[in-house]
Formats: sequence, C-alpha cells, structure tokens
Amino acid sequence: MNGARLVATATLGLLAIFGIAVSTCGTDEEGLRALTRITARVSFLLFLAPYSASSVRRLFPSPATRWMLRNRRALGLSFFVAHMLHGLAIWMLALLLGDAFEAHPITVLAGGMAYLLLVAMALTSTDRTAAWLGARRWNALHRIGMHWLWFIFAYDWVVLSLSSPGYLPLAALSFGALGLRIAARRARTGNGVAVAPTAA
Repeated sequence: MNGARLVATATLGLLAIFGIAVSTCGTDEEGLRALTRITARVSFLLFLAPYSASSVRRLFPSPATRWMLRNRRALGLSFFVAHMLHGLAIWMLALLLGDAFEAHPITVLAGGMAYLLLVAMALTSTDRTAAWLGARRWNALHRIGMHWLWFIFAYDWVVLSLSSPGYLPLAALSFGALGLRIAARRARTGNGVAVAPTAA
C-alpha cells in the first residue's frame, strides 16, 4: 500500500466515514456541528503522519517508520482530502445557518490561510510542480505550511480543552508531535556537529 494506491484507499475510507457520519448525525444544526467535530479529529490524526514522518524515522528506525517516510507525500495528500471534507462540513453548516453562522474574523483569516497553504502544498506535491517551484521555495512553502497547520490544530485543541477536558488528549498529541520534531533535530545535529542522516 504505497503512493497513489494509498491515497486512493484513504480517500475511499474518508468518504465512507463522511457518509456514515452524515447519515448517523443528520443534517440539522446539531448533526452538522457533530460532523465538523468528527472531520476535524480525523483530519488531525491524518496530519500527524506527514508532520511526524521524518522525526519518527530518525528516532525509531523500523520498517513501519521507513514506510511512513517513503509515503510522506501520499500521507500528506490523504490529509489534504480529509481537511477538504472538514471544510465541506463547515460550508454545509454555514449554508444551513445563513446569517446566523458566526465566525470570528481572526478565525476566518487564520483558517483561510491554512487552507490556502494546504492547497498550495497539495498542488506542489508532484515531482514536476516541485521542480518548477524550485527546492528552496518548495522547502519554505511546505515548512511554513506544516507548522502553520500545526499551530491552528494545537491552538484549537488547547482552547477547547479549557472548557472540555475531552480535548486534552488531542492537545497532548499536538505538542507530542512537536516534541518529536525537536528531538529529531537535536539528534541530527548533536552538539552542533552534523550527524549522518538515517537511511530512508
């Protein structure tokens, strides 16, 4: 299960989850709010895979982490599909509520930026578009995009956990993923001396 087959399988699974959630929760306000929560969680869990792939490979070399790193692009595209479905759930809720739909301008700006970065990353996730963009700009785009998405998820989970402790595990996963990246960076550089990278 690699590459395009992984993306196709994940897409079918995500569409099935979305359809089951709609049929189970309904399409009234309560049901669509539940749908946005479900899709946000699924999207976040998929995000953790490409965000942490290189770190877990370096820190915990194994066939599984090698597979993760080799399929990081496919995992990222699978996350893209999941987050688009989350956006669809939000759009359905906004359409239902009309003028009653409320969103803070900062939330709209930050979330909109996250989606723009995500689309840009998805469009540059082929060898041809990556070559067209250039290695330096490609690295900058994907680094900024991944960290901005991490910030959006982490901020939301922390804020929500203040009123609902059920979100605490998600907040912990966010910071755990960041911790893995920091630990992997330290392992790579050591005491300021470069260390040979782990074979992918």
